[in-house]
Amino acid sequence: MSEPITTKKELEQENEELKSRLKAMEDLIAKQKAAGQSVDPEPFVYYDPYDSDVNPLIIKENPEGKILSWKNPNVRNTRGWQGWTPVQYDDEIGRELDRYVNNPPPQMEGTATQDNYVRRGTDSILCWIDKRIWDTRKRKALDKANRRTQMASGAGNTTLMRGVSTFGEGVRTTASSRDGGKSAAVNQSNPSHQTRLLDEE
Repeated sequence: MSEPITTKKELEQENEELKSRLKAMEDLIAKQKAAGQSVDPEPFVYYDPYDSDVNPLIIKENPEGKILSWKNPNVRNTRGWQGWTPVQYDDEIGRELDRYVNNPPPQMEGTATQDNYVRRGTDSILCWIDKRIWDTRKRKALDKANRRTQMASGAGNTTLMRGVSTFGEGVRTTASSRDGGKSAAVNQSNPSHQTRLLDEE
């Protein structure tokens, strides 16, 4: 069954009611302003005790010359430790966990005889790595991203002839090609994608 259609008269009455409410609110605001009262709404105060500033996985501070990070089992099993050293409860970092992590995990009974690593949740282990290695890896990742951006933008591409271009660092000849390396153009940045141009005989 369809809803009853609102008539024009009903819409006009509703419009008049809304106008009268708006007028009443404007009068109230004018009175408050005349009395020197603030008419601005109270500022909203954000309250979330479980926000990121109390996230237990956030590192508050790194030790001098080192970078801390939590390594989960998936990362360890697929990529290995890659130079990361597990933090132990009785080493220099482990004795000052309050300084480095939020809500440091207490040492569980029996871990001292097992491996004494600082663990949280589902076997995430707190690890450290030398800051120089960390900076080198970040720099490599940044350089790689910049190269990809440059290749995608077309900067550095070379047009050899109509419809034939190289992408990335350019072309080089190879002595191993059938024509003695006279006209082979090989993409240096991605050798798996090769373009060869043979001289017309």
